[in-house]
Amino acid sequence: MAVALLAAGTSACSPSAGVADGDTVAPAVTALVEGTTTRVMLPAGALDLTVGEPRDEVPAHQTATGETVAAPDGDVVLGVGWRLQPTFADNGANFGTPGTYYDDATARTAERLRVRLRVGDETREVPVVAGPDDGRELAVTGAAWLVVPAEGADAGTIEVEYDGLVQTLDLASGELDADVAAPLYAPYALPTRVACPTGELDPGLAGVLEVDAGCTAQLLPLPYVEGLGWAGAGRTWVVVDLVTYGDVTVVGRDFAGVDEVRQDGTLTADGDEAVVVPEAFVSADGPRWSGEVALQVPVGTSTTVEGRSTYALSATPAPPVAEVEIPYSFVVDATAVPTTLPTSGPGVLR
Repeated sequence: MAVALLAAGTSACSPSAGVADGDTVAPAVTALVEGTTTRVMLPAGALDLTVGEPRDEVPAHQTATGETVAAPDGDVVLGVGWRLQPTFADNGANFGTPGTYYDDATARTAERLRVRLRVGDETREVPVVAGPDDGRELAVTGAAWLVVPAEGADAGTIEVEYDGLVQTLDLASGELDADVAAPLYAPYALPTRVACPTGELDPGLAGVLEVDAGCTAQLLPLPYVEGLGWAGAGRTWVVVDLVTYGDVTVVGRDFAGVDEVRQDGTLTADGDEAVVVPEAFVSADGPRWSGEVALQVPVGTSTTVEGRSTYALSATPAPPVAEVEIPYSFVVDATAVPTTLPTSGPGVLR
């Protein structure tokens, strides 16, 4: 695959002065990196990463200076180019990724993405460039020819870092270590609706209050949640599209009901408290609460999540209690969350 080099502002070196080990050769905007391409999956989209074969020089038509640039003795020039195809998120219940437009995803990625080449003990940064709108899509790109030691140039690694997590491509074997990003390489999964039974009212209020409460929950395991970051080692985020609702009445009263339902941070799994997903839609409208919450649970297990909804009561005259808590629970099945890459699919060399 060929990847166009769109880098600008990198440190170009004059051919007359030569180039030294560690220099970055700025490309012409029409230049191409041809080589082996790997697709690296990121929360923001798919990164097509192309690494060329080591070469002794960069021809004049592929450099920003318009002059041939030759590597010094003992060094070679290695071309690295990449292009991100951003993922579009709608503005609905999008499970962990706030509604965005392509340019938003592009801007975030340009800030969070780092691509590095490691050869031996030496590291070369590949410049990050926000690509122009070509009329079809926005993309983030990067490319450069990097002057590196000839010895071991074909046995180095490429590190792709996004928001603190590093995925590593071994150039010799072609193997990709995705760390906790491995689930991004699995086929896209739809949210799963699970049973969410509610518990009993406090026995002391039996015969005084009548409760008709309910809960619905849709779950989606994700390795990364926007605003919360990556899940910890051996764990996964589970984003829950949660709705709790109900009616509480005072026995013998004609005028009674629920002013509001609240989630007071009491949704827990193994003692870990849930958090509302940043920028997610949350609604508290009378006897109903809905929103997205996220918890981390261990991969390879089933975990019971327990929560409580607080129902604020209204009645004339005043009810015997101002609030009632109703428990609910559901089970998160994380036994099928991938921990390794597939043997075929988006992350395989092509």
